[in-house]
Amino acid sequence: MRSPAVHYVDTPVGLEHLLEHLRRAASVAVDTEFVRERTYYPRLCLIQLAVDDTIWCVDPIALCELRELYQALTMPGCVKIFHAARQDLEIFYNAHGEIPTPLFDTQIAAALLGRPDQIAYAGLAAELCGVELDKSSSRTDWSRRPLSTSQLDYA
Repeated sequence: MRSPAVHYVDTPVGLEHLLEHLRRAASVAVDTEFVRERTYYPRLCLIQLAVDDTIWCVDPIALCELRELYQALTMPGCVKIFHAARQDLEIFYNAHGEIPTPLFDTQIAAALLGRPDQIAYAGLAAELCGVELDKSSSRTDWSRRPLSTSQLDYA
């Protein structure tokens, strides 16, 4: 099995390249990394998107304008796949006033199939795919730049 292509998006040109792929996609997996410990609202620090066989890590700290990305994430013809979407949806709503739709939440789907209500993504990946995910970077400071290799591997 080959590794997916990974693109770090921190320029308007890179963002436009992502948007071209997103506009043609039938589905996209979405995750965010944020800092919430010292702020009232979460501060968005990274948006990860998987479109087909490509992973896109979007740097909202480097990119001042993400309106087109937020609009693309509300296109009705593309299903947005999240795991435990509540905090991600809060971030998108605070940033854009809308949430990504249509939406599929793998945590809710897993619960409907008899898994525990709050099963973590790592637990689901281990149970269903036999894959052990490294969670050592889950609580790092995602606002610091440049992101470390371990943070990018985690993302």
